[in-house]
Amino acid sequence: MKQINWPDHILNFIAVIIGVSLAFYVNDRSERSQDRREQKKILQSMIDELDFDMEVYENHQINLNQSQSELIQEVIDMIRREETDSLSHKFLKCLNYTNYSPRSVTFNSILASGKLDLIEDFDLRRQLSVYHEIWVSEVEFRVSKQISFAENRLIPWVMANTDFQTPDPKDLQKRELVNMLFVYQGLIDGKIRNYNQLLSEAKSLQENLQKYLDEE
Repeated sequence: MKQINWPDHILNFIAVIIGVSLAFYVNDRSERSQDRREQKKILQSMIDELDFDMEVYENHQINLNQSQSELIQEVIDMIRREETDSLSHKFLKCLNYTNYSPRSVTFNSILASGKLDLIEDFDLRRQLSVYHEIWVSEVEFRVSKQISFAENRLIPWVMANTDFQTPDPKDLQKRELVNMLFVYQGLIDGKIRNYNQLLSEAKSLQENLQKYLDEE
C-alpha cells in the first residue's frame, strides 16, 4: 500500500482552513466597509434634509403664517368696527395659505429597504422614528386640516355670498363669516405651534445625527 504523507495532508488541510477563513475575513471587512460608507451617506442625507427643513421654517413658513394670522385678526377687527377702507383687499389676502411638509425621503427609503439597522444606536433610531412618524405626521395633519377648511368651507362661502374678486364689505360683515375666520385663524395658529415644535425636534435630531456621524 502507498504510504500516506500525513504532514503534507495536514499542512494542506491547514492551508485550506486558513484560506477559507481569510476569504471570509476579507469579505466581511469589505461588507462592513461598504455598510459604513452607505451609513455615512444616509446620515449625511438626513442631516442635509433637516438643514433644508429648518431653513424653510425659520426663514419663511413660521413668519409667513404668523403674518397671515395677524392679518386675519386685523380683518376681524375691521369687520367689528365696520371699517370698509381696504377691507375687501385684506380679506382676499387672508384667504391665501402657505404650507410646507418636511422632507422624509431618506427615512422612508431606508425604512422600506430595511436599512434602518445600519444605524446601530437604538436611541437614535427611536428618535428618527418619533420625528418622522409622529411630529412630521402631525404637521401634515395640521396642513391638511387648514387646506380642507379653506377649500370646503371658507372659500365656497365667499363664492356663494359675495363677488369673489371684489367682495362687498357689507357682505363680509356677516356673523357666519366672522366665526369661520376665527376657526381658520385657530387652524393656522395650531399649525404654527406645530411648526415651532417640529423645528425644535429637528434641531435636536440633527445634532444627534451629526454627533453619531462624527464618531463613526
